[in-house]
Amino acid sequence: GNPQFEYPIGSRVIFSTVLHPQGGSWAEYAVAKYASLILLPQNMTFSQGAAIPVAGKTAIESMNALNIKERETIFIAGASGAIGSFVIQLAEQKIARIAASASAHNQEYMELLGAERTVDYNDSDWQENIMSWTGGKGVDAALAIHPETAKECLKIVKDGGRLVTVSGD
Repeated sequence: GNPQFEYPIGSRVIFSTVLHPQGGSWAEYAVAKYASLILLPQNMTFSQGAAIPVAGKTAIESMNALNIKERETIFIAGASGAIGSFVIQLAEQKIARIAASASAHNQEYMELLGAERTVDYNDSDWQENIMSWTGGKGVDAALAIHPETAKECLKIVKDGGRLVTVSGD
């Protein structure tokens, strides 16, 4: 084998054009720089692996922008998708207190990932629920992933808090 390559021929890898500035391919086979490849874990499908680069990069950039500190509170709107799933786990690593919204059937999933408080965005009182969780102060930071949630999230961010929107609101 060539010593410059760590992955043997036939390895299952993830490739993203986000990591490859010259563009990429929709093909099953492509030529890519080694630095643009990530080894796909054996317990992951190709479809799952394909979701990692873009959602993972967005989650990391969002967390960097929010600058969450230990024990700060964060609210994630639309947290059960790929980006939110990553953000919950990243916030948990920072020992943040996490609240998250999604539909009712995703509450347990968000809790398993590390959310301390979950709300159903269809409930008319979800903002009151989050404010109660913070003792009426509001969250230190909020991430509006789901479209058209930034304005509603702003209502639960404390004075001097931070809001980042991914949805383009």
